[in-house]
Amino acid sequence: MTAPNAAAHNSARHGSGELNWLLDELVQRVASIRKALVLSSDGLATGASADLTREDSEHLAAVASGFHS
Repeated sequence: MTAPNAAAHNSARHGSGELNWLLDELVQRVASIRKALVLSSDGLATGASADLTREDSEHLAAVASGFHS
């Protein structure tokens, strides 16, 4: 797999952009997955699929971090 233009994804979305293309591929290839998010250990969103807005991913990251603590 080669990463599509990660810089283009990075400017519009959150995280470093390094994981966004991988999460997009995951969502496209696995039928039962609609959205994907990767969090850091402190609950910050570090990557998200294209269908998640920055606000939604930050909210989901905060909720997941709360469950984890």
